[in-house]
Amino acid sequence: ILRKSIALLVTLFFILSISVVVSYILEIQKRSFELTESSKDIIQLQAVALDVSRIIKKIPQINDINSSKDLANFLDSFSQIPLPIADDLIANIEISSAANKININSFPKWTAKQKELFLNYLQNRYQLSQPQFFLDIIQDLTTNKKNYYPLTSILNDNPKFGESGIYGFDEFMMAIDYYIKNSLDYNILNVPWRKIITFSGNEIDLNQMDEELWYLFLPNRSKDEIKNLKNKIYKNLKDIELDDEEKKILKSFNVKAFVPKIDIKIEIKNQKIKLEYDISKKKIINYKFIT
Repeated sequence: ILRKSIALLVTLFFILSISVVVSYILEIQKRSFELTESSKDIIQLQAVALDVSRIIKKIPQINDINSSKDLANFLDSFSQIPLPIADDLIANIEISSAANKININSFPKWTAKQKELFLNYLQNRYQLSQPQFFLDIIQDLTTNKKNYYPLTSILNDNPKFGESGIYGFDEFMMAIDYYIKNSLDYNILNVPWRKIITFSGNEIDLNQMDEELWYLFLPNRSKDEIKNLKNKIYKNLKDIELDDEEKKILKSFNVKAFVPKIDIKIEIKNQKIKLEYDISKKKIINYKFIT
């Protein structure tokens, strides 16, 4: 009973702390704060991130995370929180690892072996008929356009598309639409993209990545082997039972056993806000409204 009471108090304190963050964001909404590309709004956004960061710093459940096990336990306990903030208003809060997917914008820096691994994943696991064509599209959208000759015609109608890489899933879906239009291959829609790719970051947390990424990184492992590997918490890469070549693959994608970064997504009515918080630095490193 004592343990349950302590757990309840911890949960209540965390929810109370998060409610302070939500209240602050609501106050911003009351002032009709809207995200645009103007420098004034960017300055406002930075100020908001700084203030919210000060609040989060005082939440012990977040800042006491010092290991992969701590992070796993925290995310198991607080992954989703429906928070009533008014009679007819609920804030839905989702907390997840901010380092559990591949940054697709890093594609131009991938080695030939990494690209081959990705191509084989698309071809063998999801039967894409023209996986190289799709990789060419990604290359066009993520490469610096200076002195670059495109491999496809995706930029012809939209020269600014992918100017600074792929911003989010809206742009990524445009790339998929272009692929389907030119290949008539609808198998690409079966790929669980939201489980394997993101558009920022340079590290992947071994203990937090989705099972689908394990299949990408370890194509020669069976389903049972993948499940057994994923169901453990690793302190470092040396602990994982893989051969040297498989460990090299993980290291090439900058996979680490512990990446102390979390995403806090807050949805209030139709507004969705994402805070990316670096636990080790104790500060928000990214803050934006999302669609």
